[in-house]
Amino acid sequence: MKRETLVIAALVLVAGCVLTFAMTLVSLRLRAEPRLATERVAADSLPPDSYLTLGKGHITITAFSPDGRTLATTTSRGLAFYDTADYHLRLWLPIEGRLSSRGASAVVWSPDGQTVAVASTAMGLALFDPPTGRQTLTLAGSRSGFNTRFDWSPDGRYLAATDQGMYAEYVWVWDAQTGEWVAELHLTQYIPNLGGLAWSPDGRWIAWSGYNDQVIIWDSTALLSTER
Repeated sequence: MKRETLVIAALVLVAGCVLTFAMTLVSLRLRAEPRLATERVAADSLPPDSYLTLGKGHITITAFSPDGRTLATTTSRGLAFYDTADYHLRLWLPIEGRLSSRGASAVVWSPDGQTVAVASTAMGLALFDPPTGRQTLTLAGSRSGFNTRFDWSPDGRYLAATDQGMYAEYVWVWDAQTGEWVAELHLTQYIPNLGGLAWSPDGRWIAWSGYNDQVIIWDSTALLSTER
């Protein structure tokens, strides 16, 4: 009996030594492998010239122009353009409406940087000239109360949009040169909480996603061949 006890004790001792040796090897290997350093940095701890604070009101979307020279922001009060050379406010466009509907909710630059499309609860979808702030078009049929996701076709001719709210089962396409509503796609079911809308770089496909674990892709050439 005493012999059996000694054998068991010896086996336990050997197992402990093997486990310690294995853990030591793992530790040495982890130390030898390079790690990415992750560090949280508070903005107010950075050097004063390394960041800027811009804007007033509730900022909803920011978008750089394609050439990087201008930053556009939509806010609960309107639309602002900043010159990225010094980030001074170059142009401010208040968008009026009732207290609960004023301001803008989204902005997207056209591919050539000559136009911005702006979504507003007060006016729907509209196009603006960035240098002057002049509103050039209101897209026909775009509803007031629009809270939308949208994207330009790569050639800048069309603008596709869908609403995040009560009209999330529709996708609309407008001619950005005339403002005419040229196509409509009605989904087979209502999907709340729209994820996004994007046009492929070759201009053929329009992709839509929602919080229903699906991405739906349409051939835009087929969609636009049936222009209204």
